[in-house]
Amino acid sequence: MTPRPPLGDCLASIALLPGNGFMSPKSTGPDTDTARLDPASALARCWVGAWLAVALTLAAILAGTPRTTMAQTTSVVDIYFYGHQNGSTPESQLTRTIPLAAQAGQSVLWYAYPTASWIQMSPQFGVATSTPTDFEFSVDPTALGPGMHTGYIALIDLVGRRVLGVLALRLRVCSGHCLFVDAAATSHVISPLLFGSQIDYLDGGGGLWDTLPQPVCDANQAGGAPREPHISELEQAGVRMLRYPGGIPSDFFDWAGAVGPVESRTPQIVPWALSEAEIEFECPLFGPDEFADLAVRLEAPMLITTAAKNATPSEVAGWLQHYRARGIPAGYWEIGNEIYIPGAPKGDPSGTPYWTAATYMSSSEYAQAFDAQAAALRAVDPTVKIGLVASPYAIIDGEPWNANVASASAQRADFISVHLYQPARDVTSTCAPASAEQIYGALLSAQELVKLQIQTLKDTMQQSGNAQSKTPDIAVTEHGTIFVPCEDPFNPFDPLWRENRTLGSALFSALSYNVFMRDPRVTIANHVALLHPRAQALLNTDPTDGVSSPVRSAFFHVLKLYSESAQGTRVSAALLDPPLHSTQGYEVIPAYEDLPVLDTVAVRSADDQRLHVYVVNRSLTEGVTTRIALDRFVSAPSAVTAAVLHGAAVDAVNTAAAPDAVSVSTVPLSPSNEIEYTFPAHSLVRLTFAR
Repeated sequence: MTPRPPLGDCLASIALLPGNGFMSPKSTGPDTDTARLDPASALARCWVGAWLAVALTLAAILAGTPRTTMAQTTSVVDIYFYGHQNGSTPESQLTRTIPLAAQAGQSVLWYAYPTASWIQMSPQFGVATSTPTDFEFSVDPTALGPGMHTGYIALIDLVGRRVLGVLALRLRVCSGHCLFVDAAATSHVISPLLFGSQIDYLDGGGGLWDTLPQPVCDANQAGGAPREPHISELEQAGVRMLRYPGGIPSDFFDWAGAVGPVESRTPQIVPWALSEAEIEFECPLFGPDEFADLAVRLEAPMLITTAAKNATPSEVAGWLQHYRARGIPAGYWEIGNEIYIPGAPKGDPSGTPYWTAATYMSSSEYAQAFDAQAAALRAVDPTVKIGLVASPYAIIDGEPWNANVASASAQRADFISVHLYQPARDVTSTCAPASAEQIYGALLSAQELVKLQIQTLKDTMQQSGNAQSKTPDIAVTEHGTIFVPCEDPFNPFDPLWRENRTLGSALFSALSYNVFMRDPRVTIANHVALLHPRAQALLNTDPTDGVSSPVRSAFFHVLKLYSESAQGTRVSAALLDPPLHSTQGYEVIPAYEDLPVLDTVAVRSADDQRLHVYVVNRSLTEGVTTRIALDRFVSAPSAVTAAVLHGAAVDAVNTAAAPDAVSVSTVPLSPSNEIEYTFPAHSLVRLTFAR
């Protein structure tokens, strides 16, 4: 006797495979799912009794009262939609197209029937062959009340008289301000290298080494060691990569003269002179080996920046060989720093300021240097990742520098290196005084410029890159705020420096992380500084000596909150009908109209035990009450907490006298998949749902 096939085999004759995309607040098109009809399935052998069960199940579907056993016995695909009942949701987010295809050489006459009036489609039928046929449907939230609604589309084989599969449409409808998170709509893994920083070799690693810098190298300087209170604090921050030997200092660095006994090292150029005649020198106490030891201690992979103009390919290859001989992984190399910035007069290495004039390279010169150094590094270790430098702006001094470099270089660029600072100045800047409202209203809108600069760079590489470099990763090897005094940039007591250390500046960096984490192409991001008395840094120190009284900055808390999502998986987070506001311009940041006040990104943790939802409220004055609903993570979370980065004012700053003026407070919330929460003005909130 032929055994009776299980009912599940009878019904699971359609393979509905989710696509790679998922819905997000800014999605430009519908998700795509693929359905493949298999007429040669076990259904052809089903008994009459099994077919009767199918018919009864289908009848229940069409009656709008699906049986609870349906999901257990039928091939069901859940498709989630999120819409606002006020009609504000873009149509593309409410529409899906599914290509239906049969096995090769087969055809299936299919029929589709919706079970709810809010499913926008008439009953449809067609023939599926091996060539996909588009099956489109949409949903309408405007006639429904708030909450979750479920409807079905049954796909039926009219000839074989079988249910091929069921599309279960879940529509969550919003009223008011809503944030809906679909934890099963996954995108990409968050690169841990997004949470890096950089450190200079000058000044003993920016003050992390306890020996004062000297212009000569002698035995009296031997025996330097890390400043333990500073390093211990940095171990708590979550730094996941370190860039060395800095930005502009790297353009002059001679690595071979910075290893070995201190007395045998070679004094290095301090590049901050305005002219060649004013050059000073410093003994490199914090050399490549000291840096490697720090990176190992912080468990941070190293990104090495080479001197594109002032180092030969063999010298660069020798640096990699030095690390390999020590057994130190050195997998990331960036060829050059900001060598696209010309001094005056352009092309004159003796021009001013010295640090740009002496390192500037034309696009053709740089392409040749990149190819030569990349080839030399790959000859030592073909697995290293190598970065090509690009400008954040498409045109440099009238030349399409990025496009020209991309087309002229022949070696593969594993990543494109770019620096994204705000609020940047241009030649028209007047350095006019501005209110905190104007400064931080603009700064918290500059995320739009960051997105534009990254997209422009992608487009340039796609259009102009060599055959191996059309779609490289993006490495933001310097980012942060860049408030610098106009009259005397070396005056450590100018009040404008303070703006780098504020809560508002930290919130700009939080918004930048939202951009980086939403983009799978952005895999590396190095913040500007570990330790600094004036710049945005993890630890801020006393400007009188530059090293004493380290204080956790507002940015420290931002990095720590975000880095805890490293290696997690980004999931869909849809903001529906968020409040809008307008901002004034400041420096190169333009004015914006109707900018969403809230900005978000959501991540499932690497161990899949927590879901983090990051929300920045850009409003300087108003809290925003929002309905938050979580789907497809856990039926009921065991705990929900809100970690809130906040301060009394957007320009609040942590100091030795007030180290917690900007701090994180963690508040437990009622454990539920649906909560209401008010995001405070000028704040970063991380909501965490735990299994």
